[in-house]
Amino acid sequence: GFTTVVRGRMTLVANGAHATGTLDRGLACRMGPGTRILLSDDSLRMNVFLKAAEVEGALEHMLDERLREPLVFGHELDWSRGLAASLKGQLDFVMCEFRRTDGIADNPVSLASMTDLLCTLVLRAIPHKYTARLAAGSAGAVPAYVRRAEEFMRTHCAEPIRMAQVAAAAGCSVRT
Repeated sequence: GFTTVVRGRMTLVANGAHATGTLDRGLACRMGPGTRILLSDDSLRMNVFLKAAEVEGALEHMLDERLREPLVFGHELDWSRGLAASLKGQLDFVMCEFRRTDGIADNPVSLASMTDLLCTLVLRAIPHKYTARLAAGSAGAVPAYVRRAEEFMRTHCAEPIRMAQVAAAAGCSVRT
C-alpha cells in the first residue's frame, strides 16, 4: 500500500519501526500483523494498494529470476524528486481516474497497462531489498531486437514514439 497525505500527518508503525507521512513524505507498507497506522485528528489521506504478487512478479521479470525472499520496501517516500515524484503524480492521477465511471478502472486493458506502469515506478522509485540488483541490470547478452529497439528510441528521442513503432523497428511483437 502507498499513502499520500493530503492534510495532517500520520505515523506508520511496522514491526517496531516508525515512519511519518506528511504532505511531502509518503508511506509504503505491506499491511499485516504488527502494522499500525496512527493519525492526527485532522488527517486526510489517499491510499493505493497493489497486489504484492503483481509487484513481485514484475520484479522477477525485471531481474529474470525468481525471488528468494519476499519483497520489502523502505517505509518513507520522498515525493519531492526523482521517480518518487513521478510515482506520486501517477498515484494522484489514478485516484482521479477511479472517481470516474468511464475511466481507467472501467477498461481492463487500460487498467492492466496502468498497473504495469505503477509496478515499474514502485520498483524503480522506492528503495527495497533488491534495489541494488535491479540497478545493476542483467549481466547476460542483449538480444538483437532489444538493441534495435534501443537504437530506434535513441534516434527518435525528440519525437513522440508509440510502442507499436518501437516493436516494428525492432522486428518483434509489442508484447515481446
